[in-house]
Amino acid sequence: MAPLDGAAEPAGISSAQAQAMDGIERAGGACYILARLTHRGGEVTALIPWATWRGWLASGLRSVSPEVLAGAAVSLPVRG
Repeated sequence: MAPLDGAAEPAGISSAQAQAMDGIERAGGACYILARLTHRGGEVTALIPWATWRGWLASGLRSVSPEVLAGAAVSLPVRG
């Protein structure tokens, strides 16, 4: 999704992908972004709901701390 101010698309998410995820969620589905952030203290890998990620983009947020990324993460049940 291109930012509302017309700036370049954020890394990793194209406008086509954003539109597809929006459509899936409008139809009742769920979409997630798998994000990995490497920092001085190590690495955070997080599964972020698309609605949360989209909210960050809409608010102009382009970078989050490891703590924010980890705090926004969700766990999905694993089926055997």
